Amino acid sequence: MKIIKILMISVLLALLIITASLFWPRFVYQQGITQLELKNYNQAAAYFKRAEQAMPGAISTWFAKADLFRIYTNHGQALYNLGVKDWKEKGLTMTSFNTLTMSKSYLSKAAKIEPSDYINTYWLTRTEQGLEKAYAWFHPTSKPV
Repeated sequence: MKIIKILMISVLLALLIITASLFWPRFVYQQGITQLELKNYNQAAAYFKRAEQAMPGAISTWFAKADLFRIYTNHGQALYNLGVKDWKEKGLTMTSFNTLTMSKSYLSKAAKIEPSDYINTYWLTRTEQGLEKAYAWFHPTSKPV
């Protein structure tokens, strides 16, 4: 009887730890969403990066794929807007091109988790279109494939 109580307490304690470890990344993610809505793209990207890093390793692959999907999608969106803003203000530079490339990377990670999400697909398409225009600008003599 005592062993069963100890086992039940251990299981409940493990579940409590799992739940608590998923709370903090969600809190940080929500701060990123707030900054994204305020169009503070640098701060939003920083919060999304912190949220991704705060996700518990093995637990997130089992219990929190939707969380990772949302982090990747919104991080990609923030980086896209940051790259386009830089492009408009300073002209096309390698910095804006690299920012768009990082945006595509995050949006592609999200697409691997949920390939049929239309919002992620929209931002991925916009990012790829921007990268195509930038590539053509950097390599004007290249012929399209």
